[in-house]
Amino acid sequence: MTTEEMKQNLINSIMDLDAENPYKKQLLEIMQSHKEKKLSDIETYLFINDILNNYYFDIIVPLEDTEIKKKREEQQQRFLNLINSDKNSVPNLTYVYEGKKYHGASVANMIKDVGWKPKPAGKNSRKAQENRLRQFMDWYTEKLDNNNSITEILAVYDSMIEKDRKKIYEPLIEVLLLNALYHAEDETICTTRNKFFQSLNVFSINFQRVPVQYYIDTVPEKYVKDISDISITRDAFHDSVNDKLKKLIFRIRQITRLPEKVLPPDRGGKS
Repeated sequence: MTTEEMKQNLINSIMDLDAENPYKKQLLEIMQSHKEKKLSDIETYLFINDILNNYYFDIIVPLEDTEIKKKREEQQQRFLNLINSDKNSVPNLTYVYEGKKYHGASVANMIKDVGWKPKPAGKNSRKAQENRLRQFMDWYTEKLDNNNSITEILAVYDSMIEKDRKKIYEPLIEVLLLNALYHAEDETICTTRNKFFQSLNVFSINFQRVPVQYYIDTVPEKYVKDISDISITRDAFHDSVNDKLKKLIFRIRQITRLPEKVLPPDRGGKS
């Protein structure tokens, strides 16, 4: 959805309100003043933008926050109900964390780490056990020689995800990566990770370059408890995105058995 389409949706939402609604009255007054040529096109544009901005942050965002909070509480309640109804089916995540690695019979060792007894490898019962565990965490396994492997935990979820929930974005990005490699000469791409993902339009050239002052100037004060929160949140988001994209590249390299020289890290800083 484009910015103009979003604006038009907000205008339509305001116009559907009661006649005495202050946002609707302000919007109609601006439109009438423009029609009577009391306001220039630029003045009208700025005034309408100001109304839409206030309406979005004062009315729409709180409603969305309420819905998100309600869904989170429902999910947590389902999680608690599951724990109370069948404790044996819930893994103990005390000793697992993102980045932890297991060697040898790595998946079996990981299953033991959450307090479960591993089912026989290769059996349907083992597959069901792993599928169950993936509702609480995600991992990647690299097979080695002599039936050995290395398993790394990629994520430990704050709450149990639904069984049929699918990852939305990662498979789509994997398609972009594979397509780019397929069309590359000798299936080799010599670039930095940032430039590579920019070329795929995964993120823009401004990624990690937007100054904190921009958020301070644009985000209403009531949504920011402390200016340092903006910097911390922004950096945490960038680190999370970079980390997930690096793991996607690693997974694709393992699938296609690409050499290490493909997609080297950016020099002199974070990729």
